[in-house]
Amino acid sequence: MKQIYLYNGTPVLVYMNENEEYQYPNENWTEIPPPNGIYSPFYFDGSKWIGTDRSEWLSQNGQFENYEPTVMETML
Repeated sequence: MKQIYLYNGTPVLVYMNENEEYQYPNENWTEIPPPNGIYSPFYFDGSKWIGTDRSEWLSQNGQFENYEPTVMETML
């Protein structure tokens, strides 16, 4: 078994069949893992991962930076 990544970043485990060949998904995939510190949305362009860094992600999603859950959310 080995781990591959779909072009949208989803990790997938592939296994060998009875002919000792890996059974890969039909979607585009790579063996190159997404780098640490990359934020959504991100994708693989065929040669490298393209994504958002933390500062850009925070500027687009700033409402989550100092978010505090409600009492009900904490209980759940």
